[in-house]
Amino acid sequence: MIVAVHQDGSVFMGDLLEQHLVMLGAVPAVIAMADKPLWARDPVEGGDPMLDTLREDWKLIVEPELQAHGESEVAVMLRDLSRAAAQDHAVSPLAGDAAGDGMFQLLIPAAHVEPWYGALNQARLAIESVHGFAGQDPEDREFDQWPPEKQFIFSQFRVSGALQ
Repeated sequence: MIVAVHQDGSVFMGDLLEQHLVMLGAVPAVIAMADKPLWARDPVEGGDPMLDTLREDWKLIVEPELQAHGESEVAVMLRDLSRAAAQDHAVSPLAGDAAGDGMFQLLIPAAHVEPWYGALNQARLAIESVHGFAGQDPEDREFDQWPPEKQFIFSQFRVSGALQ
């Protein structure tokens, strides 16, 4: 996968495989895997009653804003993917790919880079919380022994991190 930032701030992703596009399209499902949405998590640790006011304020004031922002980031990403597929030029076989080896490219407009970053970060954090991948970098022999589902999910985790 090639990722390049243009001078105008847009981001070009090239040498994408179809599985990369599937992973990107699955971001909402990946985020939904978490037991709680990221914005609904307890902002402070511990059961100190003095923190109840902070928790109540968080739920009333901060949580709705974070939820709306998080959902809008994912919506921008999905709209870009849908628009690109419909226009058949932003997500298309690479120009000059006579072999037709299934490589794709995608251009993310500069104004959409931050929402993409946020959506990918949400996916990465959800995968991390559900599967406990924080700080993991398994050696090849360990990775090969994992079940295929865990290998795929860890790959999603790594792609989300790499694209950020």
